[in-house]
Amino acid sequence: MLRDWLRGTVLAVAIVGAGTAAAAPSELVQAAKSGDHDRAIALVDRKADVRATAADGTTALHWAARQDDLDLADRLLKAGADPKAANRYGVTPLYLAAVNGSATMIERLLAAGADPNEVGAEGETALMTVARGGHVEAAKVLLAAGAEVDAREKWHGQTALMWAAAQGHPEMVTELLAHGADVNAKSNVVEWERQVTAEPRQKWLPPGGLAPLLFAARDNCLACVPILVKAGADLNATTPDGISATVLALINGHYDVAGALVKAGTDPNLVDYTGRTALYAAIDFNTMPASNRPPPPNVIENKLTGSTQCKKWDTSAWSSRTNSRRSTSRACCSTTARTPTRSSRSYRHTARSSTVATT
Repeated sequence: MLRDWLRGTVLAVAIVGAGTAAAAPSELVQAAKSGDHDRAIALVDRKADVRATAADGTTALHWAARQDDLDLADRLLKAGADPKAANRYGVTPLYLAAVNGSATMIERLLAAGADPNEVGAEGETALMTVARGGHVEAAKVLLAAGAEVDAREKWHGQTALMWAAAQGHPEMVTELLAHGADVNAKSNVVEWERQVTAEPRQKWLPPGGLAPLLFAARDNCLACVPILVKAGADLNATTPDGISATVLALINGHYDVAGALVKAGTDPNLVDYTGRTALYAAIDFNTMPASNRPPPPNVIENKLTGSTQCKKWDTSAWSSRTNSRRSTSRACCSTTARTPTRSSRSYRHTARSSTVATT
């Protein structure tokens, strides 16, 4: 009986040990992950399993792409590595090459069978990834391979052109437009049950519906404006709340962008849902407590009495603190109460990127 018990115990230990060994990370994956190029090459030459994965599904090719190791990637692909392999987070070697903006690595992966239109868990394509990074040469490779220029990700329905404008990449904007990107496409409109929540502070939820020009205005891509306008962007397009590109630029402190839009011919009298026009926004936000512009040189407001006194002072005193305000400077020669408005950073509907999650 004791003999049977011992035999059963030994068998159980052997099974557990075998399971542990099977779950252990591949030696090749570990070598690629640690950047040990020579060891990884040696393991490939010794016919190691190039499709072996770590616990999360990451392969040696993932790590070669992430580290932009072209030689190792070539060896792995020739040995049969899967260029389409995705780990548990939906991350592929092509996505990692796109994050790096490596046109050469992208070429190698596409030649081996990677899909230029593959999408991650949230619908982000490689073209969107290189667009937000401003990697024009990588974008050219993907577009030449058939990447869909107006594909939309699943989270906000944004296109590569929206990403490029939002991240301030005018050269990328030009490249995408040259391949037929829709200059007036809009991101998804979200019908929130309520637009203000408390968690614990109040949080305003933007409705979306931004075109590339609105993204450029919101995020201060001054160089993007003439490119988009020349391509036929609607200068008078608005958000679902009626906020124009000019007002969007002004309330985010991007006065040069607002000026460029006015010069380009936008209607300065467009009214948003609060009745606000560009002129109102220009006056209102010119004296906001925090801005990227120095305060006007002729305004002092008495906070105690509410009276306003306009006078001149030496503006050189502000040269070393262009982002600060006198505590008493708030309104621009106005004795009337200020209409409540959203803060300069509230109307931000940022292009969302997928998380690179590999271990």
